[in-house]
Amino acid sequence: MSGPAVMVGILQLGPEAGVVEGWSDGAGIIAIGVLLVTAALAVVCGHRVWVNDRLLDRTVAGLADSSPRRDEFDGVDPETETRRLLALARRVTRFTIGWVPFAVAIVVLEVNYLPDPAEDRQAVVAVTVVLSLGCVVFGQVMNEVWHRRYRSVLATGWRPATVTVNLDHDRTNPEGEPRIFDVRFPGGERSRLRGVQYTSRNGHRFGWRPDIPVWVGGEDETMVLLFSRGPSIPPCAVPARLIP
Repeated sequence: MSGPAVMVGILQLGPEAGVVEGWSDGAGIIAIGVLLVTAALAVVCGHRVWVNDRLLDRTVAGLADSSPRRDEFDGVDPETETRRLLALARRVTRFTIGWVPFAVAIVVLEVNYLPDPAEDRQAVVAVTVVLSLGCVVFGQVMNEVWHRRYRSVLATGWRPATVTVNLDHDRTNPEGEPRIFDVRFPGGERSRLRGVQYTSRNGHRFGWRPDIPVWVGGEDETMVLLFSRGPSIPPCAVPARLIP
């Protein structure tokens, strides 16, 4: 999100754009304000992703010296984790809605302040609109992914299990990232799940490590696995679907 903001800022301050007219224009000031706010939010979100990645890396590094332990989940409250899924779904919704004024602000600046020729300006605006619509559609898809899983977990609750994360040999996987979850429940029941591929929450860091303790919720196409990120830290929710 911050990349387009930097690009538009450079155009706004460029000699062809006309610095005085641009800053004095009401629409331009509003658009720049929206860009600054959304760029700041992008930094905050990026920092949260970075922190989550470091926590998962630390957890996986700790597994090298000891076997996975179920007591890492002793402080986990299933009802709290279900509410966290709802909070995650609502956060995705807010981000999707927030993208709309961000995209509008970019288009306003491009229409008003990009230098001639007009054909180039129209092409840039068209690309911006198409990319923005794609982001909105993707946000709606992820919104539905998490809302459906929240409703599914609300209906089924959570079950303790262990999981081994393996490669998905049935699909093209050029990155070599594990995406199949072999789940074993305490009573001996076993299931195979496939991770959702268009999200960073895929659990691949735990690949090939046997019997990782998890919580499993939901059913069929709307399942969720909770991976520990260390004591006193909320676990990481990973969306998955059952392989028939």
